[in-house]
Amino acid sequence: MAAVLLFAAFGILGVVSFWRDTGTTFAIGAIITVFVWLIAIYAGVGSQLIADRRQRALIVRRRIGLLTWEKSYQAGDIHRVEVVSTPKGSDLSVRLRSGRKKSLTISLGYGDRLYDDAASLNEFLHVPHRG
Repeated sequence: MAAVLLFAAFGILGVVSFWRDTGTTFAIGAIITVFVWLIAIYAGVGSQLIADRRQRALIVRRRIGLLTWEKSYQAGDIHRVEVVSTPKGSDLSVRLRSGRKKSLTISLGYGDRLYDDAASLNEFLHVPHRG
């Protein structure tokens, strides 16, 4: 949340700084301001992973402000959940049996906790369902 507020404040500062300029300076200021606001929106995306036992599915719920959407992956379609290292941190992703790979999270940073989460999800998805 702090990152969202920080980048939103930078965006407002950009509007105030470039508001009275004209021509090229205003255009560059507008581009920088929009870019900073897009970073604020990106930082504001929250991901929640739900392992639903009843549906035997992994549900990814994402939220930006009041807007929420879900993507569901059936346990039988998932080969494994894995940690992928990127330049900006580590992400959880799902490798489907079809060979496709989908990102589950948006850069959670570095840490061993992601490996524990991936192991727990893999165990849940591959343990036979009883009842």
